[in-house]
Amino acid sequence: MLNTISDGADGQLYMTYQFEWMMQKDTPLEVQEEKTKTWKKMSQGAVDSSIAAIRKMVEEGKITA
Repeated sequence: MLNTISDGADGQLYMTYQFEWMMQKDTPLEVQEEKTKTWKKMSQGAVDSSIAAIRKMVEEGKITA
């Protein structure tokens, strides 16, 4: 996972998330679909907690927009 924080032209902070999910080429389709569902849930949790942490740091003055 790669997270990048950047400043927008509007003065807002933006965070870009990049996830890379790797599987063996011979992984059955059913397993691929199940893993993908699991990874999507996990990545959503990572995004949500990252946003909360960034907002807290802004509120505490540790980073500025």
